[in-house]
Amino acid sequence: MKKVLALILALVMALSLVACGEKQPETPEKPEGPITIKVSTAQKGDGFTVLTDAAAAFNASQSDYVVDLYYGGSYTEIMTIMQTSTEADRPDIFASSGNDTALYIAMEDKMYIPVQDFMDAENYEDTIIASLRANYMRDGKWQCWPLGNTNVGQYYNTNVLKAAGVDGSALASYQEIYDACEKLSAAGYKNFYYCRALTHFDWLNYALTAQGIQYYDAENGRAGIPTKCLYDDGADCQKATTAFFQFLIDVVKKGDWILDPTISSSDAWVSFAAQDVLMMDGYVSGANSIVSLVGDSGNPFPWTYEVSPVVEAGKPNKGQSPGGGALFIAKTGDYWRQQGAWEFMKYLLNDDVVCDYAMATGYVPITTTGAETAAYKEYIKNEFPSAATVIAAQDATEEGIAYAPVPFSSTVNTAYKDICQKILADPSYTAEMAVAELTQKTNEAIDLYRLTEGLD
Repeated sequence: MKKVLALILALVMALSLVACGEKQPETPEKPEGPITIKVSTAQKGDGFTVLTDAAAAFNASQSDYVVDLYYGGSYTEIMTIMQTSTEADRPDIFASSGNDTALYIAMEDKMYIPVQDFMDAENYEDTIIASLRANYMRDGKWQCWPLGNTNVGQYYNTNVLKAAGVDGSALASYQEIYDACEKLSAAGYKNFYYCRALTHFDWLNYALTAQGIQYYDAENGRAGIPTKCLYDDGADCQKATTAFFQFLIDVVKKGDWILDPTISSSDAWVSFAAQDVLMMDGYVSGANSIVSLVGDSGNPFPWTYEVSPVVEAGKPNKGQSPGGGALFIAKTGDYWRQQGAWEFMKYLLNDDVVCDYAMATGYVPITTTGAETAAYKEYIKNEFPSAATVIAAQDATEEGIAYAPVPFSSTVNTAYKDICQKILADPSYTAEMAVAELTQKTNEAIDLYRLTEGLD
């Protein structure tokens, strides 16, 4: 009797699964011959060379797929191609800037398949550094994988600052950077600071992040599209944002402290190598250029790169939220092309590829294991010692400390640059006015995005 009941129960369960469950699609038959996987990148120069070498090595390592990796244009051009192509005509892997990942992720009609889907299918575990996860994950699931790992911070001429009584590694806040500028000015230096913070909002937002301050609601944009910014929240965010704009106003009013902030970063690097510029806002990904320029200057000197400080003196630095370009697996409607894209994505996470890409570009490695390779340790020792400081700061980042990835960031950055132009041109423009304008323009960008996407 028990056997009969067991058989009946099994039959009922099977029928229930057929009636209620979703039938999984069968894996289509694999086409004959190698399948071409098109990879559209925005990288140029040495970084592109590493990627093409990786594609060639991947092709030689197996016979199922042939990767065709090519320069697809700027990130904006790649996005245009993605938006105007049919599924079947899309590249199988496409590159995105760090900020644009939020645009792709927020789209209702997804152009990509989350990398997490492939990871779950084979229980794949990555070694990507923890502080990179927040920008490319949603709800704990990888949407894309980072290609680069860059950080916002400052470059310092070690010897000149030391002679003026300044230790660059001890400048933990923008208020302390201001004090260092006063010492350099007193020592007779002029136009010694390339303040890139006057042309890009990363230096504000990374400093707020380092201080543990969220500047959007919805958990800084990670619990959904924000409904408002917090720059005027009447609390920590408003206080720190006001202090940051006051810092910019104060250095501008000194008249002869800053280098023209509208010049290109590459021109500023040349001035730094010539020891005309002594301190410089910059991304860590510019380090290789600094190494080369200083080495070729005829008068090499020691310099350091320090990660983003906080805004206010005395506040602890809770960590760094690195970013950089990313790679998505495109939704093409072709099972085997998508599978081939996944196989190549995994290949790019091999330690030697991660290490080579970091050394070629100035980025720091995206994986913990890539940073531990013998080749990268030699690179730190002989070329870029400050990379160890960046890695340590990223490793020490507290959980939840993360830059806000929002799909309207370019609009907000334009508003920020307009504010900085007023700081440069109008001595009567105040920090409070800057905060009010940034708040207004940011909330307008949020409202327009939400309206356009039908979120309200």
